[in-house]
Order: sequence, then structure tokens, then C-alpha cells
Amino acid sequence: MAIFATCMLVLITMHWGVRLSFEHGFVDYIKRGNEQRLNLLSDALADQYEQHGNWDFLRHNDRLVFTMLRSLEQNPDSNSQLPPHGWRTQFWILDQQYKVLAGPKSPVPPEGTRRNITTSNNKVVGWVIGSPPERLTRSTDINFDQQQRRTSWIIVGLSTLLAALATWLMARGLLAPVKRLVDGTHHLAAGNFATRVEVSSRDELGQLARDFNLLASSLEKNESMRRAFMADISHELRTPLAILRGETGSDAGWRAQTDAGSDRLATKRSGGADQAGRRSASAVAVR
Repeated sequence: MAIFATCMLVLITMHWGVRLSFEHGFVDYIKRGNEQRLNLLSDALADQYEQHGNWDFLRHNDRLVFTMLRSLEQNPDSNSQLPPHGWRTQFWILDQQYKVLAGPKSPVPPEGTRRNITTSNNKVVGWVIGSPPERLTRSTDINFDQQQRRTSWIIVGLSTLLAALATWLMARGLLAPVKRLVDGTHHLAAGNFATRVEVSSRDELGQLARDFNLLASSLEKNESMRRAFMADISHELRTPLAILRGETGSDAGWRAQTDAGSDRLATKRSGGADQAGRRSASAVAVR
């Protein structure tokens, strides 16, 4: 679960970063395209001003401005770096007295992009001002942005499914050897020292499994040595104890002729022999 949560955090962070970068980059692209169009329009207006000598040809003639724009965009020699057709922002054309010659009726934005209309003798006869593209306004740009947004979310969804599958496979690969080690530990704790676990990798878990098998082998060997030792002790004690029992039994015939102290000594010796015999039998039983 922690691995999947980490993958989701990385995916969401990447998606947010890509979206932010795209939105800023797309707006900057539109802004640069409009600036290039402003430059071309200011040069064309300067040529027209030199031909007419004043701005009378342009007053209340917005159609002429758009005709000039279309001719500029259709002319491949005007600027090969010009973006696709169409203005994304509003623009105004002002004369030397800052009077609006062409453009929308809304106020001219003071923070707009300004380009001088300069004649061949470096005389500024007006300005072209474009509003800054703070957001997308054209339907084609909005549709493109929405398409990119949908595509990015589809990519996030597919990446989430892929991350879930990868997490499941990784969890299986990690938990399976851990579960084998846990089960093996329970078997060792129960005294089953013949338990071994499968070594299925060369990583740290594989090394841990090999160490577990070495531990189990050592415990099994020690248990075998203990059983053999107990069996040897039982075998070595069995014969002397049998002799001791026989000697104790032979005393029964003359026990009545002895005094009370000797009788107690014989009884104590007989009881000790029986107790040692029982312990020897118990040692054999627990091997």
C-alpha cells in the first residue's frame, strides 16, 4: 500500500507540474505570436502612413486593418516564424495624440504590449497596443487546452492502473519470501528443526533465507547431538544400576538380622537405585 501511495503521489505531482508548465507555455506562445503580429502590423501601418501622409485613411475603418492582417498572414515572405492565423487578444491603433484610430470601444489597457509606428525617417506617428493574454479567449485555443487536459487525465488514469499492477506484482514478490520466513520461524519455535525455506532470489531476502537455513541446520545438528548424548548416558547407567538393584535385593534375606541403622541404609540405597533407574528410563524416552 505504501508503494502504491508513493506512485500516486509521484503521478499527481507530475500531472500538476505538466499542466502548470503547459498553461504557462501556451500563454507565452500566444503572447509571442501576438507580439510578432504587432510588429508586422506596425511596419505595414508605417508604410501606409507614408503613402497617405496622415491617418485619415484609417479613421473608423477597422475593416482595412483586418484586411492588412490577412494579407500579412497570407504572405509567406512576411515572417516564416509567425504562428498560426488569428489574433488571440484585442488591439488598438493610436495616433500621435493618443487618439484611438481603430480597435474595440473598451479602454486601452495601460499594461498592454506597445509597438511604435515609425516611418522611414525614424518619426513615431502612432502606436499599436495589444492587450496582454492573461487567459485563453479563442474557442480554438480553449478546445485545444481542453483536449490536452483530457489527454493528460487519461494518461494519469492509465498510469494509475499500471502503478497498481506493478505494486501488486512487487508486493507478491516481496511478501511471499517474507511469509515463508515467518512460517519457518514458527516451525522452529515449535521444535521442528528440519524446517527449511526456499531461496528464490539473490537479494537481501534471499540472503536472509540462506541464513535461516543455516540456523535451522545448526539447531537440528545440536538437537541430534543432544539426543545421542542422552542415549549414551542412559546406556552407560543402565548396567551399573542393574547391578545395584541386584545387590540391594540380596540384602533382603539378612536385613532382619541387622540393626535398625543398617536397615535404613539398605532402604535408602534401594530407593536411590530405583530413582536413578526411573531417570535413566526418562532420559531414553525423551531422546
